[in-house]
Formats: sequence, structure tokens, C-alpha cells
Amino acid sequence: MAGLTRQKGMTRYGCAVLLAVVAVGCSSGQPSARSALALAHHILDAALLPPGARPTSQPAPGAIGGPGTPEIANLEDVHQAWTVNADAHAEWQWLEGHRRAGFHLIGTDSGTDRGVPSWGVTDELTALPSNVSYAAVDYEIARTSAGGAYIRVDATVDWTAPRPADEFLHASDQVVVTVLHVASVPGKRVVVTDPGQVATIVRAFNQLHVVPSSLGVKYGCPPLTRRTVSYQVGFGAARDTPTMVATLGQCGPIGVTVDGRGAPSLNMYDSAGSAFANDVAHVLGLTEPHFG
Repeated sequence: MAGLTRQKGMTRYGCAVLLAVVAVGCSSGQPSARSALALAHHILDAALLPPGARPTSQPAPGAIGGPGTPEIANLEDVHQAWTVNADAHAEWQWLEGHRRAGFHLIGTDSGTDRGVPSWGVTDELTALPSNVSYAAVDYEIARTSAGGAYIRVDATVDWTAPRPADEFLHASDQVVVTVLHVASVPGKRVVVTDPGQVATIVRAFNQLHVVPSSLGVKYGCPPLTRRTVSYQVGFGAARDTPTMVATLGQCGPIGVTVDGRGAPSLNMYDSAGSAFANDVAHVLGLTEPHFG
């Protein structure tokens, strides 16, 4: 849709986890286009249409030009059109209020092209498969010349490079959580050994997705201040010698090192990234991450 651009288990857990808040500057199976395309077709086949909608091959009204998509590479798109003998604005309102289980609303829009109004709804898949950073269904609605509604439905899926096996945590590690808070003054170090709290963080980390390939999108960094912080989360068998470190801050993706070597960055800006950041904040006694 024009103008709509977006920046998407183990049975038991154990590891030594070092979480640090530090004053710093900004800083499964093989994925494939084929599997992403298969998911896109599945989403399109499961798209929820208003009562009376019929598939059509007639040309789209000029006000419909295809969905606005994230500025990322590896994006697969499939689409189909339908017509409904009903008011287009009313069908838009119907789509706003109805969606398949497993999807959530992430945006609506409206506009006019040469006097012809159009409307849009975007629903995103809530639980993303491994190595999928974005999956959504876009509905575009416009009036037909006969007074009915034309609905174009696009299913879009972005796939990423596979997350390496050594970037996941394992159940064989011991359970210790250390929290270190360092800002403009000496910080505080807190050791948390509650297995349930550790399991929550480990589970959230293992559910993170590789950051999608950007097509020129740059992460903006707010001005740094004496209070600017980032979170470092270390995982390992001993609290003082983490073998894996994840760093998240107020800008950019989640950076990861494994045994001191750089690993693929993980997505901070989808639901899994938000859950991980919130779980880390909760260990610090915060309701949400505080970066500055």
C-alpha cells in the first residue's frame, strides 16, 4: 500500500547469563526463496475475505498499485484479486475488524488517486517461522466502475540467512544470571539464580530472528548523553566468562559475539526482539528497556 513502510524450544533451559547495562555509543533449516514463497501462498490461500467475494482477473482500478513493503531484500510476494457487490468503504471497515487467528493488525491507510478513493489493511503473522523476518497479508480496496468493491490481496514474506547453530543456547549449561548496571556512575552487580527467570531470557533469546537484509535502510541514533546505556547479555557456563554476548541499545539490531567472534546480528524490531528486551529489563526491575 502506498506510503506504508515498516522497519518481523527446548524442554528445559540452563546457562550462565551475564546481563550488563553499559554506557556506550551507538553501535534449523536452510532458508530459501522457495520456502518463503510456499509460506506466501499459504497466507494468500488463508486470507479472510468479506462475504460474497469472488475471484477476478479484471484489471485493478488505477487507485490500487500493490502493497507498501518493508525495504528489505529476499522478499517474496504473491497476490490475487476479488470483487464484492458491496460498498468499498464498508468492505474496508469489515476487513479492519476481521482477521484470521494467528494474525494481528499492524496498519490501515486511505488515500485518493485522481479522485478515486482507496483503502488498505495490513495484518502480520504473529508467530514467525525460523529464518522468516516478516510475513503479512495486505488488503487494498477501491470502488469499481459498477459501484462494487475491488480487493487486491498480497501475501509478502521475507526470509533471512540461517541463524548458526552456535548462536543458540543449550540445555546442558549451568544456570546463573548476573545483572550489571553501569551508567555514568559505578554500576551495581546483581546475581539472579531463579531457574524460571533464566529460562524466560534463554527462551526469548533462542526465539530471536536474524536481522533482515536492508535495502539502504539505516538505523538512526539519538544524540548520546551521560545517561545513554545499552544492555549486554552474556551466556556461558561461568558467570565471569561468557562465551556468547548479545548487545542491544537504542538503535540498530542486536549484536552477537560467540567466543569473541562476530555472529549474525539479530532483529530488535519485531515481536521477538521486543520480548527479549523486555525480559532483560524485568531482571533489572524495569517495566521496559531504558536506554537513556
